[in-house]
Amino acid sequence: NLDNYTQSEPIGNGGYGKVYIAEENQTGNRFAVKFLHLLPQYHSKEAFQQEVARLSSVHHLCLKNIGGYVTENQSEIQPEQLPGIITSFEASGSLDKEIKEETPAWLTLANQVAFLFGIASALNKLHENKIYHGDLKPSNIYLSKNLESNHGFCLPLIGDYGLASISEPEESVSQSAFRAPELINGFLPS
Repeated sequence: NLDNYTQSEPIGNGGYGKVYIAEENQTGNRFAVKFLHLLPQYHSKEAFQQEVARLSSVHHLCLKNIGGYVTENQSEIQPEQLPGIITSFEASGSLDKEIKEETPAWLTLANQVAFLFGIASALNKLHENKIYHGDLKPSNIYLSKNLESNHGFCLPLIGDYGLASISEPEESVSQSAFRAPELINGFLPS
């Protein structure tokens, strides 16, 4: 439960839920906790736990780690009884904030190639495990490092794949302009 976490602050609110920063009391590590609006595929607490267990078993350098979940919450972070997914917190933020106005200086051609390779490789890992993101967009791609301290280089970290449909890409709830064309056109991977 979240009683072992403090100093929460809201950092986002969207169609899927609310995101907070939580600091673990013992270690001081910061995490992002996304409390989800209950989506149709979660018919029960057990279904939610099974999905999070499956998602957290997939590891890749360019996927945000899922560190756990909460299903009943007595913490001050979020008083409603919503399921929540605990992931790593990326202080560098997401790609959408970096590219809003113009291409940032750190995004050289070499970094663009590395960034795209990282995204493709991570998506391939998800697809090998029959997990389809369904809502990949710049705001769901995080920067893995502080750019100033890492000589302007960072890897992408795909996040919010915890909202993915497992083995059922047609059930994706994304209405995003970034939605995969094969999902829009009804082509489903086999």
